[in-house]
Amino acid sequence: MKSIFLLLLTLVVILGFLFWFVRSRHLTENTVTIGPNQFRVEVADTLPKQIQGLSGRASLCPNCGMLFVYSNPRIQNFWMRGMKFPLDIIFIRDHQIVDIAPDLPSPLGGTPIVSVHSKDVADTVLELNAGSVQRYGLVTGQPVKF
Repeated sequence: MKSIFLLLLTLVVILGFLFWFVRSRHLTENTVTIGPNQFRVEVADTLPKQIQGLSGRASLCPNCGMLFVYSNPRIQNFWMRGMKFPLDIIFIRDHQIVDIAPDLPSPLGGTPIVSVHSKDVADTVLELNAGSVQRYGLVTGQPVKF
């Protein structure tokens, strides 16, 4: 009986470690603050994470998003490939909103895949649920904390 208990305890510890390890290798969670609004974001700071983005996901929680971090500021290009829900995309440079692409539709039902690029150089991009820009009153020039 004691050996079964130790075996189960060992198994639980190993599974816990594996869960932590796998979770830590995926996206890191952080908070982005714009005005009085806080968003829980997953950080996509490597090329594989950025390529995957939110593609294939069914949804985001109401105040959640994905933050794409780039080492070199440039015109950023995004497309809605594999998206299952519409997005607002916010382009940021030096912790300030420089451009917004609101209400980008998902390509469900055979509609064409939408692509968008920033009108200005950006070093960070924030994806939120469509309608968030309007709901939270987000505008260009607003400071962003992360």
